[in-house]
Amino acid sequence: MTDMTTDNEQARARTAQRIAAVRARFLAGLGDRLAQLAEAAHAASGPDAAAAAAAGDSLRLGLHNLAGASPTLGLLELGRRAAQLEKRVIASRVAGGGLPSDASGELVRDILALVESRD
Repeated sequence: MTDMTTDNEQARARTAQRIAAVRARFLAGLGDRLAQLAEAAHAASGPDAAAAAAAGDSLRLGLHNLAGASPTLGLLELGRRAAQLEKRVIASRVAGGGLPSDASGELVRDILALVESRD
């Protein structure tokens, strides 16, 4: 084995270790992240239109970020399901930017179920 091959293998191993550490931190915080998204989904159907719109924006962005980050860390199913939920948020939003209460309740349930998608 040449020195270059050994260097490449060592670099790959270090990269894999770093990715594994990032994935572990991501998974450790996933429950809290999902709880925050569920709270935003609930708040998006609240009576204050401005607060509901802000919660809807936060929910959409949070799901978008989750959908993008998850596959990068090898969590393909989590990313796929988060992207589907983001599309539902976009499709369900009312004129003021919030969510109807029935859509909000379904989203809360489905967001909390994402914890099962830890591939």
